[in-house]
Amino acid sequence: ATPSCRRSCINSNPFGRPARRRQSSRRRADPAGAMASAQALAERAEHCVDTFELPLALKFYDKALALEPDNCALLDAVGELLMQLDDAERAIAVLQKSVALEPDGNFAAWTNLGQLLGGATAVQCYEKGIGLLRTRERALRKRTTKGAAGAEARQDLCTAEQNICAALSAIAEIYLTDLCDEPDAEAACERAVEQAACANLRI
Repeated sequence: ATPSCRRSCINSNPFGRPARRRQSSRRRADPAGAMASAQALAERAEHCVDTFELPLALKFYDKALALEPDNCALLDAVGELLMQLDDAERAIAVLQKSVALEPDGNFAAWTNLGQLLGGATAVQCYEKGIGLLRTRERALRKRTTKGAAGAEARQDLCTAEQNICAALSAIAEIYLTDLCDEPDAEAACERAVEQAACANLRI
């Protein structure tokens, strides 16, 4: 199965668009004016995405990246947009740069790479994303108290579980396709399916 087949199999990027909401802690030491301009360009790009003007959105994102090339939130957003534009080669390069800068940052950068890559490398990317999601899951469980904050945490926890389930399902599919000839393919597939079922029960 090709990477595009795997994307359709897990609901065309069910991981949402967290990259644009995440604030990256790693920025270049740019003047405040340049940072504000990059943010404004990113906001214009997001508006274009919302109105389905994807090529124009990419132009705005590229201008923002020219000002802040090491901004991981921008890299993640551009990577996801390139996936929608079927530019897999550049998407991989952009997302690989993001995870190199912040390997423990945005889980979606890893799971998006998993969708774009194949074989054992894709599995490794999904597993890294799942690891970050499980860390978030544990933190959210501590916040699921009564009140508005607890309700919001429960909703975020449900979303995290859905993302874990989708990533595990993608891993299972890889063991049915790309890695089907591996000696432990059947056991690995069954393990991923069982873990996905457990995650689904918690949703």
